Amino acid sequence: VGDTQVVASVTASNTTVTMPTRAIALTATYTVATYTLTVNNGTGSGSYTNGALVPITAITPEGTAFARWTGDTQYVNNVTYTNAQVAMSTNPVILTATYTYIYYTLTGSAGSNGSVSPASTNVPVGGSADFVITASNNYRIASLTTNGTDVTGMSFSNGSTSASFTWSNVQYAGTLAATFTAQVSTPSNIIVQWGAAKGDTAIVTATTVNNSGKLPVTFVADVQRNNAVGASYYPNNTGMSPYYNGASSFAGGLENVIVNNVGGDNIRNRNSMAAGGSLSAMVVWEQSSGFVTSGLTVTNFSISLAGQQTSNTGSLNWLVEKGGAYYISSQSVAFSGATWTNASVAASTLTWNTFTPFSSGVATIGSATNITLANVTSLGYYFNAVNGAGTAQQTGVGTRFFSAQGVIPEPATIGMFGLGGLITLLIRKMRG
Repeated sequence: VGDTQVVASVTASNTTVTMPTRAIALTATYTVATYTLTVNNGTGSGSYTNGALVPITAITPEGTAFARWTGDTQYVNNVTYTNAQVAMSTNPVILTATYTYIYYTLTGSAGSNGSVSPASTNVPVGGSADFVITASNNYRIASLTTNGTDVTGMSFSNGSTSASFTWSNVQYAGTLAATFTAQVSTPSNIIVQWGAAKGDTAIVTATTVNNSGKLPVTFVADVQRNNAVGASYYPNNTGMSPYYNGASSFAGGLENVIVNNVGGDNIRNRNSMAAGGSLSAMVVWEQSSGFVTSGLTVTNFSISLAGQQTSNTGSLNWLVEKGGAYYISSQSVAFSGATWTNASVAASTLTWNTFTPFSSGVATIGSATNITLANVTSLGYYFNAVNGAGTAQQTGVGTRFFSAQGVIPEPATIGMFGLGGLITLLIRKMRG
């Protein structure tokens, strides 16, 4: 700047001056040189001087993870740092932040007697995966959880043999776990059925369900000794007999709860007894609240029960009520220890004695009698359990299955004959 009219080029650092006939004054001016930094997928772009140390930061899209810097990486202090530093030179610098997609592994886990497909799949963050749950023959889905929590909006019944589930908006690795339980067979000839022959693990959803009081020492007809069906007790009870009644010999009342058990939820009736001590109880399903089908003649009884300790032994007899009176089978089923005893008997092989239900802790087995098993109004069992240990032990039984089957009574022969005779008479009259 100054007397630049005599300067050949004011922008050249090396130039010439044509001297006039007077003195002149010239001043050289300068600007700081800067160089361009371009940052793709990050921050730090701009113009900087040679040698400047510039911080840069990678910006990665949702569901991805930073991988490394690419481009003019010779100026970057560490290409694997999300927050790195660039040492500027006399050249433009171009850098790009690269990234990889984040995937989470979802695992399908199936308990016994079923499958979950796929067994494993990798899903990007925010993505979804579809699973198919299938029960084996004669089994159904009992529960479905994600990372131990019940899935919402899904419930399972006796007919739930398969289901589809979509795990949406995946934000972490996880496991979809399914459990399965035996389907309950409820043919048309079932009179009473509680539980399943192989065990039903979906009768109660809590560890135990405390029923409506203990079994009292005096039997009172038409009283339900268990909670109402609902979310915690027998949520899927179609074709079943959830309500039962009972009484026992145990002073103060016998424990009466439904226990969640991997081998089958069961009715637990027990109390602590001294060495050699015993107790007895009756459990019955009454027509007023427990029959699946009424008006059948009983043909079969079935049960699955177990003692409460390995030292427990005892026996079980079948009970029926008809005409307002109770009867007990002369034949019994023996059980020993805490393993399941399964028994099934044809009603035609049984003989009967009169039976007086518990009153003040005492039930009476009377004399032998002949009865038919048509039009019964209550069905169940009577058990006696003994503590065979040398110390006090829990004594009693757990029942995971009780069933009584029947057939429609055949019409009386005399009735059929009378009808046939009437038809014969009508035909003769018409011919006459």
